[in-house]
Amino acid sequence: MIFMQDDLELNLLDVLYFNETNAANMNRMRGYSALSYRYESDAEISVTSRRRDEPIRMAGGDLAFFPPDLSYFRKAAHDRMIVFHLGIPNYMSYDLEVMHSVGDDIGGLFEEAFRTWTEKRPGYRYSTASILYRIFAEVRAGLDNGKPEYSRMISDAIDYISHNYADQSLSVSRLADISHVSETTFRERFRAETGTSPKKFMNDLRLEHARSLLNAACYPVTTVAEKTGFSDPKNFATAFKKAFGYPPSKQSYDSSGFDRHRGRS
Repeated sequence: MIFMQDDLELNLLDVLYFNETNAANMNRMRGYSALSYRYESDAEISVTSRRRDEPIRMAGGDLAFFPPDLSYFRKAAHDRMIVFHLGIPNYMSYDLEVMHSVGDDIGGLFEEAFRTWTEKRPGYRYSTASILYRIFAEVRAGLDNGKPEYSRMISDAIDYISHNYADQSLSVSRLADISHVSETTFRERFRAETGTSPKKFMNDLRLEHARSLLNAACYPVTTVAEKTGFSDPKNFATAFKKAFGYPPSKQSYDSSGFDRHRGRS
């Protein structure tokens, strides 16, 4: 989940305000991400890749992240929001991620960012970008301050994944078993609370650890695959390239210690 990340690179493109009535529009795939805060909304978002699912219902106080290349249909009698358009070269997602009722403080930061952006005083891009980072910092900190983001069951499952991601036999079925619920119920609860599937959460964590091991240049790709829970190096290479856009053999720091690929889109 994007709001659980601690090292995002946020490239600000634009800040927009919308106050729409009777909206019904199809948003096609685009080359940038969007982060929105809704002040008043009854919007229903239908992601085209999830046609069999119920629409995602938005309300005032909701924070939503739309990754690039996501097509969705939005329908709303009233939808008032502020939206950041941005690039995030070191994060990949394929689905809408939502946090409900994040609070007025976050909404205030969105308003401050939009005001700073539209006034365009000297240094406004730096100032607005700093507010964007503050938004992510506030949300991230809130997740660790006991706010009711995750239930005990999902929190325990995430902790289990974090300590056992290298186990190649780790599966959604096992997570459901230790949570004492059916696999279907576990999948539904996990997605409802985190905004992503347990399989994707597990896979993303494995790939992030794999990238760190590759940067350390201590192990060959096959060993890194094994140490991060992949039983087949070919499957690992395919998943890595799909997530980051380049093969694991190309992952490394340069001589200055800079991850040369994190700046790529």
